[in-house]
Formats: sequence, C-alpha cells, structure tokens
Amino acid sequence: MNPRLTIEEQIILQYAVPHHLDKDPFLSLARKAPERWNKVNWDQVLELALSHDVFPAVYQHLEKSGWEQIPDESVAKFRRQWGQHLARNIILSDELNRILGLFDREGIKAIPLKGVLLAGLFYPEISLRSFSDLDIWVRAADISRAGQILKQIGYREWFHLNGGGPIENVCDLLFYRRLPSGPRISVELHHGLLKTRDYPAIPEEKWWHQAQEVWVSGQHYFSLAPADMLMYLTIKIHDSAYCYLKQFIDLHQLLIFWGHKLDWGYIFQTAQKARILNNLFFVLFTLEHLFGPTDSFPALYRQVKPPMGSWRIHLLEHILNRQTIIRGRYGRDLRKGFCLLLNDRLADSITSTLRVFFPSTRAICARYLIMPHSKRFYLYYGLNPLLIIYWLLRGLVVKSRDGDGLGALLGPWNQNH
Repeated sequence: MNPRLTIEEQIILQYAVPHHLDKDPFLSLARKAPERWNKVNWDQVLELALSHDVFPAVYQHLEKSGWEQIPDESVAKFRRQWGQHLARNIILSDELNRILGLFDREGIKAIPLKGVLLAGLFYPEISLRSFSDLDIWVRAADISRAGQILKQIGYREWFHLNGGGPIENVCDLLFYRRLPSGPRISVELHHGLLKTRDYPAIPEEKWWHQAQEVWVSGQHYFSLAPADMLMYLTIKIHDSAYCYLKQFIDLHQLLIFWGHKLDWGYIFQTAQKARILNNLFFVLFTLEHLFGPTDSFPALYRQVKPPMGSWRIHLLEHILNRQTIIRGRYGRDLRKGFCLLLNDRLADSITSTLRVFFPSTRAICARYLIMPHSKRFYLYYGLNPLLIIYWLLRGLVVKSRDGDGLGALLGPWNQNH
C-alpha cells in the first residue's frame, strides 16, 4: 500500500471493492499492522465510506472479519447505518420495478441507468452497492407520457425556472414523492443520455439501439451494451471530476464481470470519434493506479497513444491520484477546471473554458436561480467570472465533496426576489 495513506484510508481503499463473501483477497490489516489497527479512528472510516458511497462493501468486509478489535460503539454505528442502507435499497429496487412495469404496459421502452441495474449486473449481491435515486432513460418522444405516469402514482415535478421549458444543456426531468414513512424518492427521467453541448459526438442513437435485454434477480431490464456502458461510466467519472470511489468501482466491476465481452477495438474507435479518448485513457490509467490491473485490462490500452501530450498526463497524475481522490483534496470546481485539460482537442478546451466564464442566458438563470426577465441577470453575468475565479481558488482549501460556496449561500436569497 501507499505509505502516504493513513490506516483509515488504507481500509477504505482495500475494503471498498466488493467480492464474493466466500473469497477475501486481502490479508487482514489487523494482522498485518496490529499496532496501527489499534489506533484506527472508526468514525473517520465511516465518514470516508459514506462520502465515497462505498459503505456496503466496507461493512461486509468488516462483518466477515468478525469486527476484530473494533470498539462496540463503532460496531453499533456501522450496523445502524447498514440497516438504513438495506431499507433504502429495498424501497428503491421495488419502486424501479413498479415504474418500469407501468411504462411497459404503456409501450414505453426504458433503460435504467446506474443504481439498481449496476448493482445487479456487476456486484456479487445487490446489497453491496448503494443508490440514492432512480435514473431512467426514455426516448424524447415518450418523455411526456412517462412524466404523466409518474404524476398519476403520486410524483411531482420540480419547478423549472424558465417557465417549464428545458434548461439549456439539461437532458432530464426530476420527479419526487414522499413515502408515508418520511423518506423521499427521486426519479430522473432522461430524454437524452448526456449533455449534447459537452458531448456532441456521442452516438446516443446507436447506443439506444444496441441496448440489450438482461435479467437481474428474476427481473427483466434493458441495459446499455457492455462497450457502451464502459464509455458511459467513463464519462460519468469525468463529469463528477474524479471525486467518488464508487464510480471507479462500478467500472472495476464491469471489467471483472463483462471484460470478456468487450470489443476494445470498437471502444477506442468510438471514443476517438466521440472525442473522449483522453477521458477514457485517463480513467483507465487512474483505475489501474487505484486498484491495480485486472485480467480484463486490455493490452491495447497500453499501446494507445491519446491525443493529449505526456505533460498533461503527468500534471493530472499529481492532481488526481489515489491520495487526493480518497481525501477529496481540491474543490470540485477546481478539479473540473483541471479536467478541461483532458479534452481531445485544444479548441474544445478553450471553448469549454470560455463557456464556463461567459455562459448563455439560460445557464446564468439556472446557475443563480433567477428568472430570465429579471434585471439581476446583468449583475450576475458581470459577477459570474469573479465567482468562478473564487470557486477555483476556494478549491485549493476545501474538499471536492463540499458545497458550491457563495453560490449556494445566494440561492435562497434569489428565490425570494
């Protein structure tokens, strides 16, 4: 293990990867380093597991070890969290099946994204992956009917600031409902897979038609084809600025379970045409450094030369390595700024940077929660570059999983004006 990692971080990195319960590839850290194990801050382990959304696998590894030398108070906290996790997973799994059944009866084809589907396909047990909402991809022609079905079973749609029309570069509608017991269920209906402004060359139509039928725990689903799923998960890691271990583990599990099905020639060719080859290369590079290579890592991966120069890889390697990923070092906005270096073409990097500092009217209204006709638009358009610079500088001293800084504080004020 990397000596710069604390014992708590080593526990997270080792135990975040799920395995069949009858197989444990890791020697117990308690036996390897008993003097350090006795000093483990278990509250910090729990906090890291929850912030990276890898709590279920960490819990299962500790449960299998018999909670060796772990204080009873800490064990109780883990078990209480495990009970909440199981309840949430069961509720969301049942709700997804109910919604998809209603869609199917109305002739609406739907593809679940992440969540329940990934847990069933790539994890030894569905309980070993957490999910907090439901993401469902339907055709744009079906989005209205699908939304009506959700409303008929008690869901409400989030209010759109621009009078009900889609906000620029947003390809989903968010619905929610509260259960009688209190928790809220959120459903995102996607009428596009990715933001077309950011990924104009992604062949979404082709990915839709290549979707395959799969069975998970006796339930029938449609899923992205293996190669398309790999590229989709790669993009989600990039969009999240390399913040969460769970997203890397999803990809790691895909390579383990579907690695033999992957056509790497098609993957690299499609990635190059879609201008995400740098993204794919760096995600695979980072994944290998986090967890080591799997048998499914392609020999071709080491032969491919991405468009980006070697200096950019070396720079990002120091910024986005396993230490900074686990600790959440650098704010998310700063990370996203660095991630612009991964664009395949320099022109795209420049365009994306300018778009961040000088966005469109709709983007400003969505970002700062103001109405399009408000005169405050001009104030926020002028302040936006300064706020972006503030967020970037703030990223030097905050964690990637913190809030949005001043923008989050101004939000409630804007809603009242």
